[in-house]
Amino acid sequence: GGPYVKANMPEMAKDIIDLFKKKTGRKLKPAKTPGYPGSTLIKGKEDEEGIEETLYRSLVGKILHYVKKIAPECANAIRELTQFLSRPCEDHWRALTRLVSYLESKPDHSIMMRKPKSM
Repeated sequence: GGPYVKANMPEMAKDIIDLFKKKTGRKLKPAKTPGYPGSTLIKGKEDEEGIEETLYRSLVGKILHYVKKIAPECANAIRELTQFLSRPCEDHWRALTRLVSYLESKPDHSIMMRKPKSM
């Protein structure tokens, strides 16, 4: 009822969080924001070894789809992460960990949309 519709994708959020935890073994701490305020990611050093590139790409892709549908407040954080799909370094993984932590901190992540008056 009413002029608004609640949209959410709880299964997708759970899948992202579970995949992240299972494949990385990293701990998630509650996060109030999807990124680190005031920080900008930069390309890793040439001699710095890339870390789990395939997993990074997979997680970033899943989160990108999720953000596009449900979580517009995460757009800048995921935009930054997509710039480093090749040879992600530890800073990129730390930022990805923060974003997944944010998703986990919001168990009822949803967006309210107004029903159109006409099509």
